[in-house]
Amino acid sequence: MHSLVVLCRELKAKRPGVRSIMLTEEPDSDVAIELINNAHIFRLLPKPVSAKDLRTQVAEALRRYAAYKQALARTSQAAA
Repeated sequence: MHSLVVLCRELKAKRPGVRSIMLTEEPDSDVAIELINNAHIFRLLPKPVSAKDLRTQVAEALRRYAAYKQALARTSQAAA
């Protein structure tokens, strides 16, 4: 599982706007905690997850991504 943490960390470094949602059978495991703290996972949802909860979390991730893109655009405009 350590490779999953490394992969997620590299993804976040290359694409800081990415909001990752992971599903896990053991949300309290050391790997889950490491993913949240070190790999910047947006949400870690326990299995099984209801379709409603998943839709809610995906919608929130999309809202946060849109806010990130807007902030990035404002920063670019201010620098120009």
